[in-house]
Amino acid sequence: RHSSDVFISVFRPSGRTHWPGNLKKYRVRSSDAAIVDAQNNPAVDPTTGFFAPTAQSFWSSVVDGHTADLGGAAALVPAGTGRVVYNHLRDTDLTSAANRIITTNSALTDDLLGTGHAGEPQRAQVIDFINGLDAPDTDHDGSVAEARRQMGDALHSEPVTVIYGPGAIDGLVFAATNDGFLHAIDLESGIEQWAFVPPEFLGGQVALFKDEPSASKRYGIDADLRIQTVADNDGVIE
Repeated sequence: RHSSDVFISVFRPSGRTHWPGNLKKYRVRSSDAAIVDAQNNPAVDPTTGFFAPTAQSFWSSVVDGHTADLGGAAALVPAGTGRVVYNHLRDTDLTSAANRIITTNSALTDDLLGTGHAGEPQRAQVIDFINGLDAPDTDHDGSVAEARRQMGDALHSEPVTVIYGPGAIDGLVFAATNDGFLHAIDLESGIEQWAFVPPEFLGGQVALFKDEPSASKRYGIDADLRIQTVADNDGVIE
């Protein structure tokens, strides 16, 4: 929670490798402390305790109710060259181009990605998948260059917010998911500004790409996040 805003991770269990997840924004109404949606209506059904089917979370262009993978930040994940995904492959400066997960980065080898095998997803396909493209053609429409609009599940990890200033809403909400991503999402717009995939989870992207039936749960960044603030007392976090 930040001020009157509430950020809630939701997910839907699946019998496949990928569990659909999302991050949704609601608000606490000052008059009665009720959790309300973008239309200022109660977002929670008092009978069931779950989100009301008619609720429309902030950031969502449609009524998303209790459907985990509809609306929210997942519907706004950038794709292709518009998405910025980092690793710490070559440079201690996270935002260095040498750390970008893109096809032109030679540090992203077949060995690191688990690619290069006949009949399996190839390097470029997996990198496109990481960058938010529907490389596996999950909707079977013949296009692999469109946005896939997916996030993984946050089973045990809660989102946290950081305000960078100078405004009260100038900040990010960080969310970690079991597809191996740490998402940095704009508090106001819900659009992912960048994401980070630790090297330990790069090799697992092939299995997520294929998304085959699975009897076991795949875990990624699945723990509470902690924020460390380093500042020089000028009132602004660089």
